[in-house]
Amino acid sequence: MIFSSCQAPTPSKTPAEGILASFITNQVSSPSPLSGWGTLETPHSMRKAGSAICLIWPHDYLYLRVDGKYKRVIQPRDTMFVDIVVRGNCWPYRDILKDTYNLYWNKKRKCYTGRVDIRGRKVKNLEKFCSTFNLKLWVAGQIVTLEPEVEEDDDFIEVGEYDATQLGKIGNRTFGMLQNSKHNKIIVKKEDQPLWDVAEYFAGTRFPTPRLEQQQVTPLIVKALEDGYQNIIIECPVGSGKSAMAMVVPKMFDATAYIVTPLKGLQKQYLTEMPFMRSVMGKGNYDCELDVEPNCRSEPEAQKAVEARKMKLPMATAGCSADLAPCSNIGFKCDFRLPSKNKSIDWGTERNKLCDYYGALHEAHHNRYFVGNTHYLMGMNQSDAYLRQRDLLIIDEAHTLPHNMADFYSFDLSIKKMERLLGIPTFNDIMEAIDEKAVNMQNQRNMMLTPWNPSTSPTTWGMPRIGSITPETEEKRHKMGAAIWIAYLTKMVKHINQEIEKKNYDDKTIRYANNSSKHLETLIEQLSQNPQNIIWQYDNEDDPVYLNFKPLDISHHSKDLLLGLGSRRIFMSGTIADENIFMEELGLDPKSTTFIKVDYSSFPLQNRPIYTTLKGGNLTRSKRSEEQYMKTAEQIVAIAKQFPDQKGLILPYTDEIEKNLVAAVEHIDRGVADRLVQHGKGARERDSVFENFDKSDGNQILLSTYANQGYDGGSVGFCVIPKLPFPSLGDVRIVKKMRANPNWYKLQTGVMLTQMFGRIVRSPKDTGKIYILDPAFDFHLNQGFEGSTPLKQFIPTYMTEAMDSNTAAGANQMKLY
Repeated sequence: MIFSSCQAPTPSKTPAEGILASFITNQVSSPSPLSGWGTLETPHSMRKAGSAICLIWPHDYLYLRVDGKYKRVIQPRDTMFVDIVVRGNCWPYRDILKDTYNLYWNKKRKCYTGRVDIRGRKVKNLEKFCSTFNLKLWVAGQIVTLEPEVEEDDDFIEVGEYDATQLGKIGNRTFGMLQNSKHNKIIVKKEDQPLWDVAEYFAGTRFPTPRLEQQQVTPLIVKALEDGYQNIIIECPVGSGKSAMAMVVPKMFDATAYIVTPLKGLQKQYLTEMPFMRSVMGKGNYDCELDVEPNCRSEPEAQKAVEARKMKLPMATAGCSADLAPCSNIGFKCDFRLPSKNKSIDWGTERNKLCDYYGALHEAHHNRYFVGNTHYLMGMNQSDAYLRQRDLLIIDEAHTLPHNMADFYSFDLSIKKMERLLGIPTFNDIMEAIDEKAVNMQNQRNMMLTPWNPSTSPTTWGMPRIGSITPETEEKRHKMGAAIWIAYLTKMVKHINQEIEKKNYDDKTIRYANNSSKHLETLIEQLSQNPQNIIWQYDNEDDPVYLNFKPLDISHHSKDLLLGLGSRRIFMSGTIADENIFMEELGLDPKSTTFIKVDYSSFPLQNRPIYTTLKGGNLTRSKRSEEQYMKTAEQIVAIAKQFPDQKGLILPYTDEIEKNLVAAVEHIDRGVADRLVQHGKGARERDSVFENFDKSDGNQILLSTYANQGYDGGSVGFCVIPKLPFPSLGDVRIVKKMRANPNWYKLQTGVMLTQMFGRIVRSPKDTGKIYILDPAFDFHLNQGFEGSTPLKQFIPTYMTEAMDSNTAAGANQMKLY
């Protein structure tokens, strides 16, 4: 097939040649000649009907793909266009997609499509635009990986000097012998008298005068422990002083305790308020003592560095963090780590002879209170013998524990992760390459992303196309799929470990690679042991960019993961909601469990009104539209204008709702829109935004999906909840658990909603108004769908009282406030 420079090519007889000729005929502006013509041999495979052909455009050249290989065809002088597809939450950006990029909504394909000039900056600009707003982009049929870079959490917390001056009295009570007697449930009313006076144990501490809830609940905890109960579940409202009780109970028994929290802020609060407690963070937060490069895997080199350190020689390298040190990478028995023999740790080593990480671990081990992050302690408990069982395991924010345990066994696989770990050329790499190099990189990418199966090339890494698990997936297919994933992921772990061994990762990626390898090994183990308990779900069955693995049930893992660290466990939360579901999720024996529920709030009712009569739009997934977002935004604007000098908080629950509400508010009222504050997904940026917002004396309004729980917004005047926080039914795990127990689904919603209620009134002196705009709220609260339990059964009474007492006022609230 020959293209001359004096005429445009005409369609030929074969389908493949016809596609190419048609493309060029339509795209080259006649009568302008083609500058620089070339020849292309037609292989036998091209003569077959339906041969796949794809065109790409490195700079000024046009290429033809035949059987996965690219050959240069022409060098066009004039503008060339390529097919573009954009998917995702496009509605807020429809005008930009249309006016700037000439893309239009395709109802049949449910995406924005069009043709964009492949020369110049337009494709590159569109790629950045889609990345910024979390849209998915296909260029000439090739997915462009668009996952925004998220900073890895920095969980380091500065631990101050040890100070036990405010520890207070140490008791000598005795734990009862563990026994399975009967489930015990205690409802605490405001008028109930304490079993005995606990004031002497609060005296001399930072909390010298116990609150009413502490006076009532602390003796009940002590009695349950003395009666031989292994598990004590406590539901106390915000402001009841759970952290102080976590401090008092262990010292009443002169006992040791792990205090576990999922939140960095709460961990920091424990250490700041009670400096006699100690903590350990992940190894990545500590420097290695040795003068070695990151990922040093040479034992002689490490030993040489040990001797140099003892001689106090100057550093010749930049050093590394403890997680990339020889002791972590190759098990090097460094003189600055805790020594061990026969898997037994020698805790008698002097603290000043240890590196920073093992020194912190040494201090925490010898302290009565070991404060730790949930994920860190679960990881440590799985990987080595450094965590011994203590008398007590106290878990704060315990309602998050089932989710955090499931998350420990979860793994996200994406094209971006594969690019980073497996060396797959990225879209940007190809766009920036020149001529033949770009073609070779594109060929390499296509080959590496070919869907994997056992007979494919060793360099093929594309996600196996075996389909997502659904509620209807048969057992046989589930097991077969698990076997395929085991083979595929085992190959991936082997490759990653080889790259680590060869030091082919840069300093930033090596930590990421180590963590990914460990998570993959855990996932493979779970798939092998109980394949039907692991479910996987693609973001798109045809062209997956993202894949998630997660366990369906973690009850049989809870003891090995975390609960075995305490001979007795205390679970504390403001939102247990249903102790039976909680016990079932964690595999707790009801006969060895006491449930203590505080059924009142000491915060004045008038300080925490909840208004439910203002109605926004219907933001359920099937009903969301521009009109519905506008209805909700109109109410938000009206509420904001009633608080011109106060800060506000909007809890949109999902990123999609947040983005659309911001766009709608900007359309309605520029003044209110200027008050809005948002943050990205990175931990540092988020914490910075929160800190600046909290310190501000202005009238900013924070929108955050992260602030749904754990955020302390005591300085905020009003809070808006646009939609009930129902878990997504697009998640197959949620669907399967809901089908197994419909009340589980309602409980998740009730727990999250109660957490939202507790964000802005954090003490008896705080005041704040809460507005629920979901038009279906009253229906779900009091009735629900046929056969389901009303939502109010999973919301504390003191919260529903705040709604009932303000319903009438809510009808006229816009006039009142």
